[in-house]
Amino acid sequence: GGANGLGGVFVYNAANNTQNKLCDFDATTGHLPQFFNYGFGKCVIKNGFLLLITNEGAANNKGAILKVNTTTGAVTVLHDFDPTSVNTGLQTFVNASDGNVYEFTDDELRLLDLVNNTTTVVGTTSPPRPFGAGVFEFGQPLVELNGVLYLTNMAGASIFTTPLAEVYAYDLNTQ
Repeated sequence: GGANGLGGVFVYNAANNTQNKLCDFDATTGHLPQFFNYGFGKCVIKNGFLLLITNEGAANNKGAILKVNTTTGAVTVLHDFDPTSVNTGLQTFVNASDGNVYEFTDDELRLLDLVNNTTTVVGTTSPPRPFGAGVFEFGQPLVELNGVLYLTNMAGASIFTTPLAEVYAYDLNTQ
């Protein structure tokens, strides 16, 4: 959908049952391909910005973390995934009690800086998973409870085999 056929952001107003387009994705900002656009990726709103992840597009065609201005529709790339990233687009965000937004992608927990349009890796899962044909990895969910972020990391050859799974905790106070 969208003007470029690469998806976009639409705003639905439940009060008057209307839908308006906020922005269109293109190859430079990232996009959700047709087979993926099922709402798997989670997003959050913080300080007038919608934060989301695409699993394709952007400079390396590995997707990006995007910041969309909810008033103007302007799209900013906060993080462009590199060619070695395994970005499924299934990642989640959390508005944490410390006032920051965190995002967990594959094996990296990132702090999003919405003022400087950057991200910083604040934690990684280990050991790194081997990837190959038919092997996937994704991190979900990312939740906060009493100042601690909890995240899961799973890798497996398919959903029908026994995957490797881990649960991690990241203390916001001690980092």
